[in-house]
Amino acid sequence: MNDGQPPSVGSLASALGFEVEFTDLPNGISGYLTDEPFAPKGKKIVINANHRRTRQRWTALHEIAHYYLHPRYTDPLEPEAHRAGVTSVDHFYATDEELIEEREANEWVEAIVFEQSALQAAVSMHGDDLQAIAWKFGVSVEALKIRLRKGR
Repeated sequence: MNDGQPPSVGSLASALGFEVEFTDLPNGISGYLTDEPFAPKGKKIVINANHRRTRQRWTALHEIAHYYLHPRYTDPLEPEAHRAGVTSVDHFYATDEELIEEREANEWVEAIVFEQSALQAAVSMHGDDLQAIAWKFGVSVEALKIRLRKGR
């Protein structure tokens, strides 16, 4: 962490070679990974400009997770190499495989954001002040509650 602030996800994305773009998307769509030939990784993360900053941070990490976990989004010869042009949330959850991939990407983000000893330390320091804990990790209170319910 830097001066008590959560690390910059935008800087991480950039350092990893992703372009990040904020744009107006329908409320049910947080973002997606798409081709960008001029980005070092050849990919761009598009994020819903209307969402809260904490949600945008999570979305960027989630899309980075897809890049590393799910090769079909990184292989340009795959028929579904990206999810660009998505116009409805239903597209993301059309198949069991997509549901599994969404869960895997979220679990990857949880592991990165909520490193277990750091989460335990934050809970020790702040007790039931979920807002303070969420702020430390740069996430929403809702995301923190989900992680705490899992208890791992």
